[in-house]
Order: sequence, then C-alpha cells, then structure tokens
Amino acid sequence: MLQLARHYARANKPDQMKTTLQHLLDDPKTFPIGRLQVGDFYGKLGDWQRSLEVFEEGARLNSNAAEKLSFRKGVVNALIGLGKREDASKLLDSLVKEYLKNPEIKTIQSSVWLLSRQPAKINAAILQLEDLTKQNPDDVSFAV
Repeated sequence: MLQLARHYARANKPDQMKTTLQHLLDDPKTFPIGRLQVGDFYGKLGDWQRSLEVFEEGARLNSNAAEKLSFRKGVVNALIGLGKREDASKLLDSLVKEYLKNPEIKTIQSSVWLLSRQPAKINAAILQLEDLTKQNPDDVSFAV
C-alpha cells in the first residue's frame, strides 16, 4: 500500500495517494502500524501539517502506552518540521517527566535544545547527553 501511495505521489495523483493511504488508516486490524506509517509518509513528503494531524489522532485513539509514545514522538517530529520548536520542546518536557527512564526521549529533547541556538539550552543539551553517555557507555547514539 505504501509503495502504491509513493507511486501516486510521484505521478502527481494526490487523490489516489490519499485514497490508498486511507485504507491503512481505516483497517487497523490488517495494518496495525498503518497510522504510524501514514504519519511518517506525510512527513517524508514534507506535508508536516497532515503528518501532525495523523500522529495527533493516533495518540488520541491509542491506549497502549508504547504505541501512544510512538505517536507522540511523531507529533514532536511534525512540530519540528512545521518550525514549531517551542511547541515540540514543551511536549518533550512533558514526555521526559512522564517517561523518566526513557533515554530516547531525553536524546530527542537534547536535539531540540541544540536546534534552539540558545546558549543555556545548548549547555543543558550537552550536560544531558554527557549524563546519558555515562549511564549507557556502550550506546554510541548518545555520544557528544
């Protein structure tokens, strides 16, 4: 389905693309990660507003904590894509409080702080990444 939607996107057939993607959204039993894939799809197209809408809806509809977190991370990415870094930062602050033990959320938060170009936030990002590196010395994704 995603390949077909990509084909329609490249062929400049947005109506067929949307119809194809809608099948993924309408049938979660057949496509359990369809909503995440559609949100990512729109993000890759640069349609951050539609990506945001899909991820926000997924977060609202989902009661599974791990899946809800995936949607909320998608919301963060879409907000950054829309240039709404402050909104992304606020959401990340709440996610860090909610998921204290999740190093990935803290890494994303640090990345957003680095994008802010504000010296205080950049310093906080460096400290947080250094702390994550100490906690997880074998994980190269935290390397400063």
